Amino acid sequence: MSVPFLSRAASRLALVALTLAAPLAGALHAQTIHFGAGARDAFLAAATTPVTNGIASAGPTYDFGALGTGTVSGNGIATTNGNIFASGGGLPVPAYTIGFSSTLGAFGADFTGLGTINADFPFPAGVAEFTFFNGASTVGTVTQNFGSTGATVFFGVTGLAAFDRVQVRTNVGDEFLTDDVVIGAALVATPPATTVPEPTTVVLVGAGLLGVVGVSKRRAHA
Repeated sequence: MSVPFLSRAASRLALVALTLAAPLAGALHAQTIHFGAGARDAFLAAATTPVTNGIASAGPTYDFGALGTGTVSGNGIATTNGNIFASGGGLPVPAYTIGFSSTLGAFGADFTGLGTINADFPFPAGVAEFTFFNGASTVGTVTQNFGSTGATVFFGVTGLAAFDRVQVRTNVGDEFLTDDVVIGAALVATPPATTVPEPTTVVLVGAGLLGVVGVSKRRAHA
């Protein structure tokens, strides 16, 4: 009976030693939606190295400094009043797509007129769907109800899985405006911390193993 006892005890102590030495995995930030009053400031505080473009040029390509460029395609066009003017085709047709030259982790902008431009009163609730892609793969979809006032409101998402393209869809075949687009760099997992057992811990584990061996031998002789 001494051999199985020794084997089980040694296994437990070895497991403890491995646990002490195991690295801790780093997790990404949680995905967070920012919408309404104060949302832009919260987004800027949460995003990694955020960069804003006021959409003042004719486009369709806009500069985001260190984060590269974003190019609008589809129904989205830049208008003279400094907005991306888009005609929502209604789901599932994209109103427009923005392709980015680098991999990102956050996206946001001011949206105006969802559900009210060229719509009959009472205005329908404007709902927008944002689908994020990394290459050919879909990495996530976020849906936001903008209400029926058509007022300018900020919407953004931080903590997204790495993406390089976003498609914007709406529930109504209506025009709306997008302005002051802001993006954030892709999140990077915190490198695992390599935890090496302290010399004292190693000595204690070794002494424990030797003690187990000694006890087992005494029981065997008895």
